[in-house]
Amino acid sequence: QSFNEGKNVQLFATATADGENEITKVEFVVNNEVLQEDTTKPYLLDWTPSSTGTFKIKAIAYKTGGESITSTEVKIEVKEIDKSDLTIDTYRLQNIGSGQFLVAAGTSQAVTMNDTAEAEDKYWEFVKSDINGTTFYNIDSKQSGILRATGANFGAGAFLVVSTSKAPFASDTDKIWTIHYNETDDTFRFESKDNGRFLYHESDNTVTNINVAESDKRSVWKAIPTSETLSTENEDVTIASVNVYPNPTKSNFVLKFNQLNKVNVEIYNLLGKLVYEKSTKENALEIENNNKFSSGLYLIKVTGNRDKVYHTKLMIE
Repeated sequence: QSFNEGKNVQLFATATADGENEITKVEFVVNNEVLQEDTTKPYLLDWTPSSTGTFKIKAIAYKTGGESITSTEVKIEVKEIDKSDLTIDTYRLQNIGSGQFLVAAGTSQAVTMNDTAEAEDKYWEFVKSDINGTTFYNIDSKQSGILRATGANFGAGAFLVVSTSKAPFASDTDKIWTIHYNETDDTFRFESKDNGRFLYHESDNTVTNINVAESDKRSVWKAIPTSETLSTENEDVTIASVNVYPNPTKSNFVLKFNQLNKVNVEIYNLLGKLVYEKSTKENALEIENNNKFSSGLYLIKVTGNRDKVYHTKLMIE
């Protein structure tokens, strides 16, 4: 299994006591050195490798009687990432000139900008396709559809950038973009197709696609992975999120809630039937299968702080 440099690796161990012995702790061992231990179920660890290369990982569970059980060793590879490749993550797009973040809108509505980047309407993914030998991208919102770069005759305003209901990949000439990466300062410009018009944050807070020089920083953007912490002048703000692992799984699994207090979890099958529901104040929830989940894909809906809703998917093998 491979991971990109800087990405979080979620380690998960299942340890079951036998007879009168209880599990006292589980150690997570990387390259024969104890990385961290966990004394409470579920036994898990979020780990971000500090370098690239191959890592050997195992877990050791200790019982009250002094015995220990060692898991099978697994190997992972941490690869150096190509920072110009925006298809490997989900991003918040921050304008260099204004410092604000790109916000999705309703269908055919103009996108906007905002000072904060905590909600899913500010999460963007890039989907690549080859069109007649040229690489283009759709810029896809996690909440709505892909972006459209309108033209001079658009009714709501010339050259506005609007949200659509279309899913990627769409090859329409007003919905494909060229990515220009500046390695010197790790920034991007997004060109509508190849027509010389770039994604631009106007001073009136609208977002357009216009012909503008690279020196104008309102046409330059930072792509910040949603897994990263956003820094402000006074504090670090960690984005709330929901993770599930192992995923795929054949039996039990764990939901982990980051920066969420009380949550309500609902799990639906692809027919829309509710198959599981539970509320918790814990930051992790271990769910036993017990034949509740047959093989297939499930949709997980988590309602958290201020009724914000988070979605993820689970595959049962």
